[in-house]
Amino acid sequence: MIGNDIVDLNFASFNSEERRDRYALKILHPNEQEFYQVSSEKSVLIWRYWSIKEAVYKAFAQQNLAAVFSPSKIEVTIRSSKNATAHIAGNHFHCTSIMSETLVYTVAVARSAVYLSSYFMMKGTQHSGDHTRLKQAAAQLLNLETNRLFIAKRNGKIPRLYDRKSQKSWPMSITHHGNFMGYALRF
Repeated sequence: MIGNDIVDLNFASFNSEERRDRYALKILHPNEQEFYQVSSEKSVLIWRYWSIKEAVYKAFAQQNLAAVFSPSKIEVTIRSSKNATAHIAGNHFHCTSIMSETLVYTVAVARSAVYLSSYFMMKGTQHSGDHTRLKQAAAQLLNLETNRLFIAKRNGKIPRLYDRKSQKSWPMSITHHGNFMGYALRF
């Protein structure tokens, strides 16, 4: 199981601290509230929590197709500036976040796994449905021709990368927000 999420911080903002704190009450697990309340970086921390929870939900939903996104039921423990763990319905996830002035990007995996992940700024006419970079990177890693690979959604919901020739497939997650797009592919 693998999931990812990206938040474009230029698009994600609150017009008041009060509104941000009300939002935190809705999405944070009770065990996360204290860590959030004492943080001097609440504006970024709220989006890190959101990104982790969204990535974990996407990973969890790969095995639980009836899953419903309920962020306050996902319990996150921040371990360091990059690492966190999360729990939902008895499932444990390792999460890695990259943060900058412009974005928060998180990948969540259910257990140690080999995976390919990247994010980038979309340019000009590029749109979130353009998966060229993902297919090129995966083809190089798998030593395949790019045109052999395609992406399809299982049950209309969960994307997978497929090899037309061998019929193999790999779990993946795609995210976009504002000017950014990211992907994570598990091998």
